[in-house]
Amino acid sequence: MRTVLIILCLLLTVGCCYASTYRFSFYYEVRGANPDVGGGGKIIFSSSGTDGYDWDAELPQNPLPLIHAGIRKVNGVHGWDGPTEFYIVDYRAPLLDGQRKTEDIFIWADTGAYSQDILLYLHGPPYLSPGVSYQLSLVNVPNGVTYTGPKEWGPDHGTITLPFYSTDDPLTGYRFLAEVTAIPEPSSILALAGGLVGLAGFALRRRARRCSGS
Repeated sequence: MRTVLIILCLLLTVGCCYASTYRFSFYYEVRGANPDVGGGGKIIFSSSGTDGYDWDAELPQNPLPLIHAGIRKVNGVHGWDGPTEFYIVDYRAPLLDGQRKTEDIFIWADTGAYSQDILLYLHGPPYLSPGVSYQLSLVNVPNGVTYTGPKEWGPDHGTITLPFYSTDDPLTGYRFLAEVTAIPEPSSILALAGGLVGLAGFALRRRARRCSGS
């Protein structure tokens, strides 16, 4: 009977931990206000891989469009072990309870590009597991650019309009921080606590019996 109780507690604890993984997926597009001029790009941020370098999944930023969006990855930061570069796709590991993951997203236009507003928008609704929160924040506006719009958005935001900015150095462009956070559901916390309490209680009772018998 004791063995059965131990197995049940372990299954409850492990099963709760396994179930408490959270997934997310975002597909952003960027282009000029005039769709016929200036080109554009896309970026994908999804929990469909690992936090390290997946050479067949993360693709270097395409240099062809005149307006660019790039996820900035730095070797040695946030588990990234690939080259320091701009990418258009980043597959991350699913979130665990209470875990937070971020992406640095840069937006810019090439020098000589047609001057027009730059539009950033979600290509379809994002996918968020229950318990996952998402926020997009504008953390840097290029020098010399006047931007008076909002600087924080949730997962249901519409098109973000940015004043035109062109540069030869993408790191001076608009910088956004995309942030996903897993908030444990009360039922998961209670189940995990129940399993741990059960194991602790059994260990204490076993220890008490040993002490009384010695």
